[in-house]
Amino acid sequence: MIEAPPPPPGPAWEHVPTRENVRWRARRLWLWLAGTVAVAVAVVPISVLLGVPGLIFVVELLALLALPLEAAALVALRRTERILRTYGWETFPASFEMLPGDRVGQKVKIEFARGQTAPFSGGVLTRSPEGRSRRAHPELVWFAGDRRLGGATSPVGGGCPVLIYRQRRAKGKAALGTAEANALAQKAGLDRAPKSN
Repeated sequence: MIEAPPPPPGPAWEHVPTRENVRWRARRLWLWLAGTVAVAVAVVPISVLLGVPGLIFVVELLALLALPLEAAALVALRRTERILRTYGWETFPASFEMLPGDRVGQKVKIEFARGQTAPFSGGVLTRSPEGRSRRAHPELVWFAGDRRLGGATSPVGGGCPVLIYRQRRAKGKAALGTAEANALAQKAGLDRAPKSN
């Protein structure tokens, strides 16, 4: 077994690098959103003054494409924050595989117990600067969440949490959780996670 520093006790949100990374990403997303709206609003009078009506169409089209992506990223970040406020970090062995084609993301297989591996899909864990700087333990991840549904994962050190979901929902006995586990999943919003085959 690979030795790594143990995760801090308590909710993952209380871990300062985790909390600061999520807050930094939220500020960055809000700035992008505000910038997109500001450019979309400012281009109208500018294009009227310049007499270039086609500029309005181009910029407004780009804004219509960017706004849903930025809003979806903010929603995912808020869900990650809810999970981190509910669950604590745990260390597990993991393996990674990039999604095929043009899809952004990766598959993460987390081994919760010997022989008990669960596949998850989610954001790219190792492409961020925080992920690259924590390659000291590339075969381990910190996981906060419900093993049946998903949660957040980060390189050891917790400074780069990424939202992940179970690729295939657990079925049968594996899908049944205790009343406490179900209540935690509901509090974290994991019971509303996207359902896949």
